[in-house]
Amino acid sequence: MPAAMRLCHVVPSLEKRHGGPSVSVPSLARALAHAGHTIEVMSTAPEAAPTSTEGTLTTRTFAREWPRRFCASAGLRDAVKESRAELIHAHSLWLRPLHYAHQAAKLNHSQLVISPRGMMSRWAWNHHRARKRFAGAFIHPGALAAAAGWHATSAEEADDIRRL
Repeated sequence: MPAAMRLCHVVPSLEKRHGGPSVSVPSLARALAHAGHTIEVMSTAPEAAPTSTEGTLTTRTFAREWPRRFCASAGLRDAVKESRAELIHAHSLWLRPLHYAHQAAKLNHSQLVISPRGMMSRWAWNHHRARKRFAGAFIHPGALAAAAGWHATSAEEADDIRRL
């Protein structure tokens, strides 16, 4: 069995209205904690929520700040930087939490893994292309190039990641 690791999952939102990650990220985190790893899940919401702990799994939710559209949060930014995770797993593209994960990985000499969550399909990549260029330059500059690995949830998504 591999040695236990310290892992941090950074997701813009765990709100049910934002779809899949609200179920899949907590499920992945619980499975990893059950396997013996120390797991942090950090996200944003309109308002901060109390920290919850289940064994070696800690979930923290930080208040969003302006501009809320990009899930900006000084609390999340600071908490991720303080994390001592060996691997930081960012679950999104085009939003500030990816920038926070990237900066924390650099600062703490951690590995950065990105789950693009369907945002690298040809259609998604080209939809609102100017916004994505803006995000790459100003919202999370350098993060995509800094990824040590990518987490695909299907063979099609893996092909999309390889293509780009």
